[in-house]
Formats: sequence, structure tokens, C-alpha cells
Amino acid sequence: VLFSRFTFGILQVEVSAPGRVSAVAGAEGLAYPKCARQGHVLAAGPVSGGTWGHRVRWAGTTAWKDIDLPTLAYPNWTRDGKQLVFNRGGLLYALPVSGGTPRKIDTGFATRCNNDHGLSPDGTLLAISDQSQEDGRSLIYVLPAAGGTPRRVTPFGPSYWHGWSPDGKRLAYCAERGGQYDIYTISVDGGPETQLTDFPGLDDGPEYAPDGKSIWFNSTRTGLMQVWRMDVDGSNQTHMVK
Repeated sequence: VLFSRFTFGILQVEVSAPGRVSAVAGAEGLAYPKCARQGHVLAAGPVSGGTWGHRVRWAGTTAWKDIDLPTLAYPNWTRDGKQLVFNRGGLLYALPVSGGTPRKIDTGFATRCNNDHGLSPDGTLLAISDQSQEDGRSLIYVLPAAGGTPRRVTPFGPSYWHGWSPDGKRLAYCAERGGQYDIYTISVDGGPETQLTDFPGLDDGPEYAPDGKSIWFNSTRTGLMQVWRMDVDGSNQTHMVK
């Protein structure tokens, strides 16, 4: 599992060995790693010339290379590893990794999308978090990956999407309820939400493991934002990086 610390760059922790952390070679100073299912890794940080941009490590290689792309806000890979979906001014765009002109994705009434968005495992649906409705509270919607009318999923806000289950049936997200930010899951069809964590502070960034049996997330419950893992029902919450 990859994560970033600004002091060290990109680090990795072994799934089967809590606390066993090592640095990713050549990723010093980089942050916000984004992994494609093909194994490509995109990260933000200093590029040639000292400016801030993005670097990529293609699957099967060890070298990090600058990529000639415009400034991207929170990009996510498409499932084929050929494009990036990113936020600009509350709207979403798709851009080939090879460069070119960004294509605006039609999100209908959702014109205040924030940085929490991502494609379903089969690549047919796009989950978004938008705050153009409900007095500006972020809500989670899904829509066709090519664009279309969003369908509301979460009954309450604010809710911030972060992960799809591998079978595409559930969403994992961070939500504020009663002044506390915790991890929840919900059916992609909507309905009641399931609360998985209940700690003061911030639990955020939930992502399903590829086998669908656990969820990785960030938590400040120890006083520092660190990496944790739990079963999909919220049990066995384990501190993975100490």
C-alpha cells in the first residue's frame, strides 16, 4: 500500500506486516500517489526545472519521468490506464496521459464537484462528491462514466466519496455526522448508510483492498494522521503505520 509523507516522499507498507514501512526508490519529495490497475503510479511534486508538476512511474520500470500535462487537481486514473479524470473549477475533465486537450465530462446539475471522485471497477460509472445542492453540503452521486445526469446515493451530508468495493456494489466514504468525521459505506443504489468507525477527530480516505475483505483508511486517533486497516464490517481496526 502506497502513501505519502512530505518529509520522506512516497512510502509503502506491507499488507501482511503492520509497521513494516519502506521508501519507494526515486520518489523523494513526491506526494499524493495514484495507482492504476496496470501498475502505473502518478505522483505530484517537483519536476525538471524546479516547478511543481506530475511524474509517472510506468508499470515494470523503476524510473520516474516528468509528464507534460497541465496542472491537474486530484487526478484519478481511468481503468484502462490511458486517461486521467481531474477537477477544475468544480467541473470534471478527462485527459489522455499522453497529452492533448481535456474533455469536459457532463455532470448535469453537479457544477460544484470537489476533489473526491472515481470510476467504478468496470469503468461504467463515475462516483462524484458535489456541493451544489442541499445548502452547499457535499453529497455523493453516481453517473455514467461518459457523462450524464447524476443519481444521488447518500441520504445525508456532508459526505465525501473515496472508494468502490471491488464488485462495484458499495461505496466507502468519509462523512461528518454530529460534528465527527467517520468512515461509512453504502450501497451504490442508495439506502441506509453503515457507520464503520466512531472516534473523535478525523477518519478519512477509505479504500477497499483488492480482495474486498478489508478497508484501508487514514486516522488522527493517535494524534497524527496515520494509516489503518479494518475488516469491511468495521471490526479488527489495526494501526498499520506506527
